[in-house]
Amino acid sequence: MPHYTEDLQTTISTATQKLEQEQQQLTTTLGEQGNKDPVTWSSLLASTTQAQQYAQQGTQQSAANAASVQVLANVILLMSADAGSILSISSKTDFGSDISTNAKNINDLNNKVAYSAELAAQQSMECSELAAELSFTNMLQKLKAAPDKNTLADLKTDFAPALVLAQQIADKTNELTQHIKTLASQLVDAVGAAQSLEVLFLKKKVDNPVISSVLIELAKKLSTDAENMFALLPAAVKSTYAAYSAAIQSATISATINDQLNHLT
Repeated sequence: MPHYTEDLQTTISTATQKLEQEQQQLTTTLGEQGNKDPVTWSSLLASTTQAQQYAQQGTQQSAANAASVQVLANVILLMSADAGSILSISSKTDFGSDISTNAKNINDLNNKVAYSAELAAQQSMECSELAAELSFTNMLQKLKAAPDKNTLADLKTDFAPALVLAQQIADKTNELTQHIKTLASQLVDAVGAAQSLEVLFLKKKVDNPVISSVLIELAKKLSTDAENMFALLPAAVKSTYAAYSAAIQSATISATINDQLNHLT
């Protein structure tokens, strides 16, 4: 159990540090550009080109994250089904014993985790769908077509929805990141509970050979599914942070473009 907690903390800490470094680098780069360069059509084109690249990266990262979280959720649902089967059998064969009591506790825990996992999968899919909508293509085409002051109003109109969408994606991906961290902590508890239940059942089987062998096999399956789930967890955590980083990039460069549009003369 302790090493699961340590592994999770290491994964989250590493992902958080990487996110902070990327944010700092982006802020520094954009700040240097803002201090060094006056706002021109060329600098606006450069920023919009960068924004389109970030948007494409965000689409890819969010899609990968949605797939990773869904795979994790599928295994968590298997654990929930295992726990439900254990509770159903133990309630009939060992009602009132510590076996049925522990089975109920672990079933309640897995139901809670399964709900959190389904919510995370839904959130990641929503983020992916929003990211796929973000595009600066129309604005790029107009900027490449020798724009002038007369097209500035059209550019602002084209850009306004993208500015709102970029921030919405960042906010929702932040919510997903916080939810994934909470889910990860719940999963550590679920793994420990699954392993403890298997040990308990094996001990009870030694003391009382008539205890259902089906219960023993289900407890083993639950423990195995828990191990498989935890092996998938780091990928889900890392991909969530990667999607959030991409979302922050898009929101930040969008804010820069908005400022450039407001100062362009």
